[in-house]
Amino acid sequence: MLREIIPAAFVTDIHNHNRKLLKMKASTFKKPPSVLALVTAILSFCMLLTLSVSCRKNSITQLPAEDINYMTRSLEGMLLTGRLTTEKDSEGLALFCNNGKTLIALGGTASQPLADPGDIEHAALIYSSFGIIVQNCDTGQVWYYIQNDESSRQRFEALHAAGEQPRISAITETIKINIS
Repeated sequence: MLREIIPAAFVTDIHNHNRKLLKMKASTFKKPPSVLALVTAILSFCMLLTLSVSCRKNSITQLPAEDINYMTRSLEGMLLTGRLTTEKDSEGLALFCNNGKTLIALGGTASQPLADPGDIEHAALIYSSFGIIVQNCDTGQVWYYIQNDESSRQRFEALHAAGEQPRISAITETIKINIS
């Protein structure tokens, strides 16, 4: 009965149109290879960027050995290396260095509290009559503890021109004790 009302050519056109619609719907759900390649490229770029940033974090600059030796000679000091632990109170700062074999006590000024470097696994410490330099060899951070006199300040100013950005504290006295 429907065939009598609707001409056969019209029914054929509808079937053809429906097939085209089905093909179009099916093709819109397929992802072309170029999109997959683009997504892969973007993810690869993000991973490379993340790796390069994390590698930069781990390659923190530290004072080269020749700079440490130059500083030690300039301050007429002694270089100690190894684990460093600290204890701080209102009167000063105690540095246990050279893997616990040496204690250095620092007396601070009343106007400025001493910067505490905290415990450092890999430290380099220069001890001299002009002051003390502490470097965290893992992070590159540097601390200057400068005796509160003009000649000590001049010696450290010459070193400070080398370019690092240390935390600076003035000290009034130091005592070095060899424990072992």
